Amino acid sequence: MDETEFTIRLHEKMLKRFPAENIVWLGISGGADVLMQAGRHMVKKYPELPMPGLMLPVSVSGLLMSEDAKTRMRGIDSRDPILHWDMFETMVKYYNPNGDLPQYILGKADEDDYTGFPKIIMYFGGDEVFAGIAPDYEKSFIRCGVKDYEIKIKEGMPHAYPMFTFLKEGREGEREIIADINRYFESC
Repeated sequence: MDETEFTIRLHEKMLKRFPAENIVWLGISGGADVLMQAGRHMVKKYPELPMPGLMLPVSVSGLLMSEDAKTRMRGIDSRDPILHWDMFETMVKYYNPNGDLPQYILGKADEDDYTGFPKIIMYFGGDEVFAGIAPDYEKSFIRCGVKDYEIKIKEGMPHAYPMFTFLKEGREGEREIIADINRYFESC
């Protein structure tokens, strides 16, 4: 919870300097999870706080999975050079050893509340197990009325590929994120 509250406190400070629509949250891997946790926590505990204008989670997961997501993740597992689909059981035990964190903090894409979320652009590598969770996010975005979202899955790419800028594909992913941010600000 510390990182979630820290993100919200930082967001509050940013709101003192910038209008909410001029704030962009970008998170990669664990940072993407924190970004989504903070958004869900704001919905639950701080509904008076305006959301940022744009959220860009790259290789986000959450810690709890639907059975459908697990099946999709198992299908990707042999192509993923970094992660394995069954790592979540260990992660939940590490992240929530006392079992006292609410589900919306742990994250379960198919059940979480994304009501009031801003524009979201998600990025996944097509060869990362987290891509198996993407359909669950989309179903929840539709259920919760998130009108402006995009889920990008780059075939053949591993977990968090845009941060691997020593590779051509990583540089392309980084440029795509920068272009998406620029398009967002041009549309404001």
